[in-house]
Formats: sequence, C-alpha cells, structure tokens
Amino acid sequence: MEPTATASMTMQQEQQFKKIVYLLEDKKAKSTIALVGDAGVGKTWMAREINDYYINESINGGCFYGTLWFSMNEKYDERSLYEAIARQLSVHSSLEEDEGNVEKEDQATHEKKKLKGLENKITEKLKVMIDEKFGGDRTYEDKAFILLILDDVCCESNEEETRSKLEKLLPKEPKTALKFLVTRRNKARSNETENEEVIEIKRLSNEESGTLLKELIRISVPNKESFGESIGDVAEKSKGLPAAVIKLVAEALNQSGEHDSGLLKLESALKEAGSYEELDKCIRPLLCYAIDMLQGGGTDAVEALVNCYWHSWEFFHAHVHGAIDYNELILSWILEGYFGSADRVKEAYEEGYRVLMKLIERGVMKMQEGKLVTMEELVLTVPDCRRVGYEQRSILGLARVLDESIWEGFGTVAPSDDMIMTPRIHPRQSNVSTLLIHGSRLSGAEPETFFKPMLGLQNLAIINPRFKSLPPSLSEMEKLQMLVLRGCDQLQNIDDIQQLKSLIVLEISDACFLENITDDLFEQMTNLRSLNFCGVPIKTLPSSLSKLSQLHWLILRRCSSLESLPSLKAHTNLEVLDLSGSTSLLKLIDKTFSYLKKLHFLDFSQTSIKRLPILGKLENLTRLLLRDCKLIRLPSFKALPALQYLELSASNMLKEIGGEFSENKDKLQILDLSKTEIKCLPSNFGNFPNLELLDLSDASKLVEIPKKAFKEMVSLRHLNLSNTKLQHLPNISNLVNLSQLFLKSCPLQEFPRMEGVLPRLEVLDLSETEITSLSLNNLGSLRELKLRGCSKLEQLHHLELLVHLEVLDFWETGINKFPLEIYELTQLKHLDLPKGIQELDLGKMKHLPEELNWDECGIFEVGKPALHID
Repeated sequence: MEPTATASMTMQQEQQFKKIVYLLEDKKAKSTIALVGDAGVGKTWMAREINDYYINESINGGCFYGTLWFSMNEKYDERSLYEAIARQLSVHSSLEEDEGNVEKEDQATHEKKKLKGLENKITEKLKVMIDEKFGGDRTYEDKAFILLILDDVCCESNEEETRSKLEKLLPKEPKTALKFLVTRRNKARSNETENEEVIEIKRLSNEESGTLLKELIRISVPNKESFGESIGDVAEKSKGLPAAVIKLVAEALNQSGEHDSGLLKLESALKEAGSYEELDKCIRPLLCYAIDMLQGGGTDAVEALVNCYWHSWEFFHAHVHGAIDYNELILSWILEGYFGSADRVKEAYEEGYRVLMKLIERGVMKMQEGKLVTMEELVLTVPDCRRVGYEQRSILGLARVLDESIWEGFGTVAPSDDMIMTPRIHPRQSNVSTLLIHGSRLSGAEPETFFKPMLGLQNLAIINPRFKSLPPSLSEMEKLQMLVLRGCDQLQNIDDIQQLKSLIVLEISDACFLENITDDLFEQMTNLRSLNFCGVPIKTLPSSLSKLSQLHWLILRRCSSLESLPSLKAHTNLEVLDLSGSTSLLKLIDKTFSYLKKLHFLDFSQTSIKRLPILGKLENLTRLLLRDCKLIRLPSFKALPALQYLELSASNMLKEIGGEFSENKDKLQILDLSKTEIKCLPSNFGNFPNLELLDLSDASKLVEIPKKAFKEMVSLRHLNLSNTKLQHLPNISNLVNLSQLFLKSCPLQEFPRMEGVLPRLEVLDLSETEITSLSLNNLGSLRELKLRGCSKLEQLHHLELLVHLEVLDFWETGINKFPLEIYELTQLKHLDLPKGIQELDLGKMKHLPEELNWDECGIFEVGKPALHID
C-alpha cells in the first residue's frame, strides 16, 4: 500500500516520509534508519509522523505489529526500560507496589522477581498484538517486526548501551525482529556499520518556508503574503531555514493577535534577518521576536509565563539534551515563587500546568513520551537580556544550583488540594521523598504527629507555617536536602535545623520574629548551595556562615536590621549575592571582592553602604545593581569585562563618573544612571558597542553630553534623557537601531538634524521641550509622536510620511491650524489636539482615530465619519 503523508507536509518532507516507510517495510533493507540534520529541521517531527503512521493500523498494513518510543535524553537502566515498555504497551507495572513492605526478603531478589514478572506480562502482550495483527495465523510470526524509535541521540555510547539492553530485554518468544529508527544531530556514528541507512532531514527551501508560514498563520493579517515572501527571501539567503523557526514565528504572531505592534516587530525582525547570509545570524532576530512576544500583555499571567520560560531556559541550557518530568518542572516553578505566595497549592499547580501547555503551544517547549518535557534547542541560543532577570525573579535559583551530582530530583510527584507530594502506594508506607504543603493543612493536626512517619523526606517546603518552633522530628530527617519555610511569620527559633547535614537548599523567609540565630547554625551544613534569609530581622549573620564553602546563591533581601556583612573569603563558589532592601547595612568586612571569581550577580540596592569593596578581576560579573544607594563615589569598573547590566538609579549622592568608566565595556547592554546628581559625563563616555538601553532621565543637573557620545552606540534601542538640563543633543545619526527616544521636559531648543534616517525609531517624546519646529522626513517608522506642552512649536514638516503613526499628541502646542496631512494617516488610533485648532473635518479622514482629545470639547470616542466639527 502506498504510504499516505499528512496534508501539512511539504513536497520534500512527503518524499522523505515515503522513503523512510519503504526502507522500514523492506525486510532485506538495513535494520537501522538514522534521521540526521541541524537543530530544529524536524527530525523528531518526522519520527512522530512515522510512529503515528504505524499506530494507525486500521488504515495502514505493513509488517510492524507495534512501535516503542524512547527519548534518549532520559537515562535508562533495566528497570526504567521495562517500565517505559510497559507504559507504552498499556501493561500494568507493579514494580513500586509494596516496596515499603519488603523487609524480610532480600531487596535484590525481590527486584529480580518483579522484573521477571513484568517481562512475562510484556511477552503475553506482544503475543496478543501479533494475533491481532495477523489474525492468529502463526505462519506470520517470522515476518513480525517491532519498530524501536530512539529519539534525540546525543551520546554514542548511550545509544549502543540502550540498543543492547532493548535487544536483551525484549522477549525471545514470540519471535520478533527489531528495526530501529534513530534521530541524531551527527550524520554518522564513528563506528557506523553496514546495517545503518542515513537520511538527512534538510532545512526548508525559500518556497517551502514561505508556504509553511502562511499555512501556520491562523489569524487575519493584511500582510500575510508579504511575510511569506520575506521569510522565503531569508531562507534563500541562508540556504534554507529550520522548520522550527518558522513554527515559532507563526505561533508568536498568532498569539499576539492582530495588534500593529506585533506586526511591526515581525516586519522589523524579518528585515534584520534578511540582512544576513549566515544561518545563525539570520535566525537570531526571528527567535528573539518569538521570545519577545511571550511578554505581550503585561498581566500577572504573562509575567508568570515569561518567568517560567526563562527558568526552564536556565535548566535546559545546563542540560542541553536533558528532559524533566513536567510535574517536577511545575513544582520548581512554584518553589521559585512565579505564581505568587502559593496560598492555594492546587490552584498554583493548575496555573503552572496552563503555563506549560502555553509554552508547548508556542513551540518553545516540547512534550515527550512518559510526561517528559524538553526545550526547543534553537531558543537556547538566545540568552536572557531582560532588565529584571532570572536572579531577581527567582527565590532559590534551583535551575543553577542543583545538578545530578548532588541532588536526586523531586522524583514522582502529584498534586492534591493543599499538597504536592510523592504519591503513597499504601497508606502505611513512609516512601514520601518530596512534600510541598500549605501551613493551613497542619492547623488541625499536631505537626510532630504529621511529620513523624516521614523521616525519609528529601525535599520539604511549607508555605505559611503557623508554628513558633520547628517540629522535633524535622531535625531527625537525615536525608533532607531541601528545606523551604516561606512566610513563617510566627517562627521564633530555628536552632534545631543545625543537625541537617545533607541540606543543599535552605530558605527561611519573612520570619519577622526571628531576631537571633545560634552562631553554629551552619557548622555541619557543608553541602549548602542556596541560602535565602529574605525578610529576616537579624542584625548579624552567624559566624558559621564561613563554613559554607559550596554556597552559590546567597539571598539576604529585605533584611532591614542587618548592619554588617561578614567576610566572604571562604565563599569562592558564590555566584549570586543579593542584599537589596537591607536598609541598615552599612559595614562590609571585606575591602575587596576580588576572590569571588565566579560571582556574576551583585545587588546592593537600597542599602546604606557608602563605599563598595574593590571589584577588580571579577571576570564573570554580568549584573551590578546599586539602585538607591548612599554611594559617595564609584569604584573602578575597569576590570569587569563581562558586565552587561549596571544600575545606579536614584543614587542621589553620586555626583561624578570617572574618565575610565567607559573602558573595557564592550558587553554592556543596559546602563541606568537615572535620578542621580551627575552634572556631566566624561569626554570619553560612550564606547559601548553593545549598549541597548541608556537611561539618564531625572538626572536633573546634567547639562551636557559629549559630542561623540553616541558614535559607537550602534546597538542602542532605548534612550531616555527626560527631565535633564540638556539644551542640545549630540549627533544621533549613528543610532540606526534606536526604537524609543524620550526627551520630555528638557530645555531642548531644536531636534538635531540627521545625516541619515532612524529606520527603527517608533516612539519619540518631545513633550514640554522648547523646540519651535520639527522635520519628520527621516522618521518614517514612528508609531508614537508626543509633543504635548511644546508651546513654541508652530509647525510640523512631512507629517504625511508617518504612515505607521498610531498616537499623535500635540496638546498645548503653538500649532493653531489643523495639519491637513493628518487626514491621510490610516493607522491613527489616538489624537490629541490643542486649543484653537480651526476647520477640523473628521469626515475627510481616511481612518478615524479611536480616541480624540480636543481642548475645545474634551475627550470623546469617535463614531461615524459623518461627524463634522468646524
């Protein structure tokens, strides 16, 4: 029978699909078919299509009576292989049943018996499947094949080991021949045999790319055809595009709706992608667009979606070919605080599941066999460049501080009304290894009674506990690796936890009555990697903190009584140090942090320190936050080559910046100097080729910017100079990537003349400036033009060129004649007009704005074009 491809396949994919089926059906052909190709080209997708084709036995004949799928980013031992086979064949596995009752019988013997019993069940199931396939005719047994699919093979030895185990584990009777379908990145194994046929899954051509994008766009957009043509051009230049990129772009557009901002962002991304020829450069702006569109809306749900995405990115970036049970991933999201305080555990879990499904729908994550999820590998090439990043959004830093060498994971977990925990197979068993519970669940029971049977716990989180002292049984949990006590506003003493030698993660947060901690608390916690004492009113930290040489993550946010920070010389593995909001912090024991070689995040915001330690040779420091500090002067930043984000906003004692400030800052992306007392910038200020955001707003004493300051800032996207004393703006012609420019309330007398255009400028705010005229002939991409309060402005030139303009505000300007060019603006949504405008005829407008604000008659929504105001 001719294999039938699905309607969504391109011609190339259909041809490959039929070839694979032909080779699999040919009993004389090689026993292994390997699908190889670049990331995102559709190797796993093609394997799924093949798998679905053979599962659909009511339509397809063929020689296979069954298929088994194995995700190779999961490590299989004998037991887990049996369980994976049993799960896919719908064979009941009793491997975990009554494990807790095995006392007298030797554990190994018991395991062997269980595995043998499961093997027998699998054997019987296979016999039934052959009978169903061939109608009980045993003469067909020698022709019976089972297809084994090994997806995402990245380790050659792991592939060989799994093959060997499968060949050994699958029953010898009934007689079964094996065929393998393998997906892997490499084109061939180093020990490739004659038994393997390699098929390369290629990138989509320009025609296929354009067709696929148009097919995947489900919403009504006016420029669908042009998008298809543009992505086809990109594919032609880069010699083909991975299918995953096109799916990511299409789904981002589908989810953003028909908003012009989403369409303009896609146009910009396609334009940038089309300016390159190398594949990695071509796809980067398209991937950035797909990720950026996750943030549309600005609601709490959207914020949770974005935070969960970047948490997952952190995890999978460290485990590129890894996978994780989705329940474990959702639990880690809850523990990181992405769904608020998690007062209702079940609701938090349900929200986490919705987020997961959304990320899968968007194409950035993928569901695999056995509840495993992984991430689309292509998006792992785009790092987190948010202004508020992972270190500030996460409470524990689990994605970074935990790895397989020290932590066994959460294991199998399941949610209930007020708990997430390891499922109990029998009520009397004490096999619970993970428990997240809300404090209200313990209010009707004695905590000691509740926890006594759970001394084997490895991960325990209690949200809003109501006890004043810890249950004694807690100190007996010798296997406990993670202890989270969050929102413990009754807790007064934690001395008993000093016996927990196995702890890796510890959080005691918002314990407003916990003022004293025993000095030897950390004496035996030598494995601790993450410590969070957020909102604890201690004045000093225990001296035993120096024992925590493995500490990676130290969070002391909002410790408002903390007066001094002890020496951190023993913490050479420290990566994150956050003291923001510790308003009483004045004293730092260390004069230098140069020994913290691994430090990449440092936050002293809203503290009272006046001088920073020497930060020399911190080659991994990427983020330095000093918002609202009492700093008198800045230390040298010269030896911070990796610095990407520097925030000094509201440090109102900061009055000058040294001449060496711009040196060695090639990677700087965000610089925030807003609300400072800086009067001028050094003459060499501006050597920031990768700077994307510069904020000098409300630097109310800043009177001048060096003439060549913007010459090297070719990556700058956001520039805010509002509420400064600038009367003149340096040349901005080099800012070809600038999208937002804010100059509100500056004594600016004229907008600088430009030698070229600003092709990406979308927002220009000149409100309350001193400009008298404005030429717009180089600003054709503007979406928002704000001129409110420019009382001396009497003329606008070339307004008709702003074909994308959505917001036009010239309220309280000196313009008294209605600009006729406004009639031609077809995208206008919001229009603010000054008093004195004459002869306004809305009937002449090609597109009526949704909202009109006119000084003569207030704010009203525009209805039909018959409205005439004269």
